[in-house]
Amino acid sequence: HAPTRAGPEWDDDPGLSKWVKYQRLCRSELFDAVLHQDRIRALEDLGFTWQCHEAGMDKKPWDERFGELSQFRASHGHCD
Repeated sequence: HAPTRAGPEWDDDPGLSKWVKYQRLCRSELFDAVLHQDRIRALEDLGFTWQCHEAGMDKKPWDERFGELSQFRASHGHCD
């Protein structure tokens, strides 16, 4: 899988970019218990790279944002 690297420069969908950064924040040492193992596995199956970035909260549910990330990858061939 191609690595998933979304940052503030990812203008295609700023809300999805924030969501991706929040997933990384949840997995960081500060919030390690917040992200469930099944979600970690699902993201890693997409080729997600774990780099913690500052991120704001997103109002869309996790499953909805994961679906958007999956669709984005299907459409564009990457999650960068």
